[in-house]
Amino acid sequence: GVPKNALSMTSLGYRQMIQYLDGEISLEKAIELIKRDTRHFAKRQLTWFRHDPNIQWVEKQGKSDTEVEAQLLQLVRQTLAQ
Repeated sequence: GVPKNALSMTSLGYRQMIQYLDGEISLEKAIELIKRDTRHFAKRQLTWFRHDPNIQWVEKQGKSDTEVEAQLLQLVRQTLAQ
């Protein structure tokens, strides 16, 4: 019941699924396009965040979940203390 030109239909995956349902592309092609567009969106987000000086990255590699949680709590406490 939602019109194809509704703003919500511009979200990731909606356009491709409408194309599939309309018989314009195959399901496999729709999935391929959704995956590609999601990767592109994630890359744009990372680029945006990397240029924000207020972002503090926390590396997970080589750390337990408990260690990461402790680091995050420490960052939150430091931020709140400022």
